[in-house]
Amino acid sequence: MTQQLYLMPQPTIAAINGGCADSGLSMAAAADFRIASDSNVFNTDFPTTGFPGDLAGI
Repeated sequence: MTQQLYLMPQPTIAAINGGCADSGLSMAAAADFRIASDSNVFNTDFPTTGFPGDLAGI
């Protein structure tokens, strides 16, 4: 799904409200534009959880 979002011919926009982590962060990174407030938190917990993660080619 992240790759399809990245390869879409139309511009894509991610509206981020609050925290953005793990696979949600991958989806936001795949969008062409990201709109977020100054208080948003972006995080990957992959190293602390021990999971290989969903980096989706990033």
